[in-house]
Amino acid sequence: MAAWLTPAAAAMSRTVVRAHPRSRRHRIAPSSRSSRFPMAARYRCLTVWFNRMVKNSATLRPMSPQVRPYRESDLAALRELFVRAGEGAPTASLWGHPPSEAAIYLDPYVEHVPGSLLVADDGGTLVGYLTGCPDPSRMPGEGERMERAVREHRLYARARPAAFLARAVLDQVRGGLRQEARAGELADPRWPAHLHVNLLGSAQGRGVGSALLRSWLDRLRAAGSPGCHLQTLVENDRAVRFFTRHGFVAHGPTPPVPGLRGPGGGRLHQQTMVWSR
Repeated sequence: MAAWLTPAAAAMSRTVVRAHPRSRRHRIAPSSRSSRFPMAARYRCLTVWFNRMVKNSATLRPMSPQVRPYRESDLAALRELFVRAGEGAPTASLWGHPPSEAAIYLDPYVEHVPGSLLVADDGGTLVGYLTGCPDPSRMPGEGERMERAVREHRLYARARPAAFLARAVLDQVRGGLRQEARAGELADPRWPAHLHVNLLGSAQGRGVGSALLRSWLDRLRAAGSPGCHLQTLVENDRAVRFFTRHGFVAHGPTPPVPGLRGPGGGRLHQQTMVWSR
């Protein structure tokens, strides 16, 4: 008897071979023990066993988080997620001041294009989000948003942001003298939409990023948008591979980003990627 069979299943499978008294032929007959095991009891045992298997299967393979539109009630959780997301990237933070960074890369989307925000909801907990803008005319550009954040949050008066901004200015001066390509926004009517996507480390590898990105691209197709672009870092191999799998291709030069440094102190480079409908 197989070792994995439950008592009920074992009882149902137990048979004996009895020789016919007047023939060499054999017949298969239920054992006396199996015949005494009531059918209703066997059914109940099998039901319990099946339900237990289903429960264990669900435990081993948890459901993927649900991708849904952003709601106003998500704001506090989304702000917290903004701070925690991106862990493991070459640079998880620009200058170590989350409120001012959110004023550039989160708050304007909530204010100007809230209908374009998507979140990944894992049983009531946000584990990922996508901020996107289908039309650049609907919100201020990145440069304008950064200038406003620097002014309103007085970043020049804060030690770490001030050091970052000073390094960025020096990088730009050196780049100008060397006639290097400059990092900046992409303004091309072939790819007017853009996006940012971030996940908690616990959500990576579970298809959450793919679900967010597919939902966003489906929206662009439905709206008739010709294309979309994003900007990541050359050094962020994982992000580049991820977007490549979803149809984005590298576009343009890869200039160093002013002020940004990797964990080892080296320069980091902008990677623009585009997707066409």
